[in-house]
Amino acid sequence: MMYFAYGIDLDASTLMEWTRDNSLPVPARTLVGPASLDNHRLAFPIYSEAWQGGVADVAPQAGKSVAGVLFDVSERTLKLLDGFFGPKYRRVKIVATLYRGHMPVEAVTYQSTVHDVRPFPPSELYIDRLAAGAYAFGLSALWIMQVQSFARNQPAISGVSLRWEQAPDLGDLVFAPPAA
Repeated sequence: MMYFAYGIDLDASTLMEWTRDNSLPVPARTLVGPASLDNHRLAFPIYSEAWQGGVADVAPQAGKSVAGVLFDVSERTLKLLDGFFGPKYRRVKIVATLYRGHMPVEAVTYQSTVHDVRPFPPSELYIDRLAAGAYAFGLSALWIMQVQSFARNQPAISGVSLRWEQAPDLGDLVFAPPAA
């Protein structure tokens, strides 16, 4: 089964810590490649005590895209990921687009079951881990900069200060197909 990872599950150290702390095997995943979830945006609607800030979710929004990675996983791995994400997330069916070949792929991902009235700013550590995971799997530098812009009091490019909830809309710049 195909699985679209977009958040903290891309960070190997976070997954390793969770599996070690819970005496569980590391979820087995076979890399398929970088992909996007179109007509969604990255959001932070859940407050996490463990992270001391908001945690990632994908929220529907026309014209936006979320970068992530497609993996081929077993049902056993998905059950481990169910535990990793916990009761505030549920598996949902989606169609992601592989960067290579721009091919649509049916997959599952995790989406929040909790939609608080307001978003929560993520902690700097959480954003650092999101960015590290994105970097490790070769997601674009523009996507990583967009993720980093969500950090509290994070200065934006060129010294312009952005509030965390005003991440730059990089839209087509992040997901434009490579020139032929």
